Amino acid sequence: MLKENSKEDFYYLKSYGLYVQNKFDDVVNICNEIEKNINEKSVYFDDTFIRLGWSFYKLKNYEKSSYFFEKVYKNSKLPESKVQSIYGLILSLGELNSFNRLNHFFKEYNEKFKSDKEYNKEIYTIVSESYIKNNKYDDAEKIINIILKEYKDNDLIKSLISVLIKQKKY
Repeated sequence: MLKENSKEDFYYLKSYGLYVQNKFDDVVNICNEIEKNINEKSVYFDDTFIRLGWSFYKLKNYEKSSYFFEKVYKNSKLPESKVQSIYGLILSLGELNSFNRLNHFFKEYNEKFKSDKEYNKEIYTIVSESYIKNNKYDDAEKIINIILKEYKDNDLIKSLISVLIKQKKY
């Protein structure tokens, strides 16, 4: 019989091995066992639950991916895990078109991770696309302009032009 600690080791390593082989279905299939054996106090919690979030995301199960990303975001003590998880959460909520929740976590991202450069551009792009989908063109324009100050990106410029056309400003 495995020691309790080695069950954590086992599921951490098994999920890692499956994930790096792009076997997302297999990671998801051991989800219940992972949840039973790795809790918020485990040293493996952040990595393993972020891995679950990405596995569900890759399989287009955005409800489940947002659940795991939010769980890490709310429970982790590590800044790098918090920013990774809020990034995954915002991407998932963007796919779900969960506008109010997306907006909530976007505000938190801006308050808590002002210095983030790794996920910044993609988060702003996802949020601007969500604003466009929800006919909030003024807000989309503001966000696109903020991100264009830092990044010169043709896709963002096309989005801005699209927003301006819809607002009859162009």
